Amino acid sequence: MAFDSSVRATFRCISGAYVAENPEQRGVIEFYGGAFFELLPQVSYEYLLQGLFDLGYTIIAAPFQFSLDHMHVALNLVEIRDNIQNALGLPPSCREFPHFWLGHSVGCKIISLLEVLTNVPKGDGIANEPSVLMAPDIADTSGTVPWPFWKILDAIGKGVSPTKAQTKTLIEVRTDLFTLCGIVSFADDDIAGNVAGTLPKNGDSDVKWFVDELRKRDDARRRDLFLNRELPGGHLAPIGFRFGPWLVDAQPGDWIERVPKVHSVETDSDEIDALVMTLAGFFETLSQRLPTAKELDYTLTEQLRSKLVARHDFRANCDV
Repeated sequence: MAFDSSVRATFRCISGAYVAENPEQRGVIEFYGGAFFELLPQVSYEYLLQGLFDLGYTIIAAPFQFSLDHMHVALNLVEIRDNIQNALGLPPSCREFPHFWLGHSVGCKIISLLEVLTNVPKGDGIANEPSVLMAPDIADTSGTVPWPFWKILDAIGKGVSPTKAQTKTLIEVRTDLFTLCGIVSFADDDIAGNVAGTLPKNGDSDVKWFVDELRKRDDARRRDLFLNRELPGGHLAPIGFRFGPWLVDAQPGDWIERVPKVHSVETDSDEIDALVMTLAGFFETLSQRLPTAKELDYTLTEQLRSKLVARHDFRANCDV
């Protein structure tokens, strides 16, 4: 299956990020991916982002920022969000117009740090902004810098901050957060791992750790709200872009062929299509857990209100 993209996502640069404003005005997805491929996210993740754009969402794709200070990178993403909201006149996140965060690989660590920095009562950080983490990789210096340089940086105390251990501790102590979070993993992911913990081979599966931690919080609250789904594919499953009738992706064919593969969009795009539909379901579920604009005590613009009222799935929530 291939999505019918009658309106192509057209990206323009705003505040250092690539933005495709959607006339449907269903909400916003701010995407942050992994190293290297995220340098040009609107190209590397084109098929995925187009699929989400087709669902009615405005897309913000921030290029990967090479820095060992991951907390600084996280704060920079909030600044980008604020600048784009002001430039486009977008309202704060609410049930009628949700703002989602979508991460892939190391980008999930950055979004997790944003969650850790959130103060819900004050509305700081990403309060009321759900997040979905795809193949979350809580990278240390060794996962960010090539060998042997990462050993040197760690030895002189100039490595990645916070480290993987520190990041896990920050997440563990914030038991009040990550209630609007979902995780998508991939069965053959040999970097972030899978839910079973059978990959990577060293047993250090960040996916399994995340799923166990968030499911534990769900059980403690006696709820069944945690969203998690494992799909076929490897760590690079979300990456792919169209080239005419072809879909070029980055999943290796075997241990020698570490080069992008080319498929027919019409016949071989099912894995990314399944990912898009999984994300669509997660976003719809998470948006229904947000407060309404009325509950947050602000009024939507008449233009946005009219668009939302016209949509059946928002009509019941638009009395603001």
